[in-house]
Amino acid sequence: MPTRRHFISTATAATLVARADAKPGQKLRVGVMGLSRGKAHINNFAQLGGVEIAYVCNVDQNRLAAGAKFATERQNGKSPKAVTDFRRILEDKDVDILSIAAPNFWHAPATILACEAGKHVYVEKPGSHNAREAELMVAAAQRTTRKVQMGNQRRSAPGFREGIEKLKAGVIGELRYARCWY
Repeated sequence: MPTRRHFISTATAATLVARADAKPGQKLRVGVMGLSRGKAHINNFAQLGGVEIAYVCNVDQNRLAAGAKFATERQNGKSPKAVTDFRRILEDKDVDILSIAAPNFWHAPATILACEAGKHVYVEKPGSHNAREAELMVAAAQRTTRKVQMGNQRRSAPGFREGIEKLKAGVIGELRYARCWY
């Protein structure tokens, strides 16, 4: 059985959950927003069968051109549409997924707008700027019956997993107090 780390490195959860809506043999079309970290999204989507990177989006023209070239290379010459406004992706009824790797302040608004446009979403961490935005994202996903997955890869990193195992094993004794914030 593959580890979570392996799973994340070869696919994004949004692709898999969107498959529930796909008909057998149907190609899923993805738009990737944000082309710095988004190149990892492109690379992972391109490794999956039945997935097409239909759009790449970035406001920076140089990064947009580099991202489009990167996607074209990963798709054996099939070029995505390159846009500077992610709303062009949302307008395309044939796009199934918006993959968001834009600056953090765009994560919640883009997720909400994508759900309202009928797209499934994979969004990088942090999912939102604050708790209220997160609540609005959940409400949008539920209202529109869209799947939304936020990347939390660090939770599965070896050091974190080892630390949790030690806590559960009682290495520091009984845990009586924790501090956290919402």
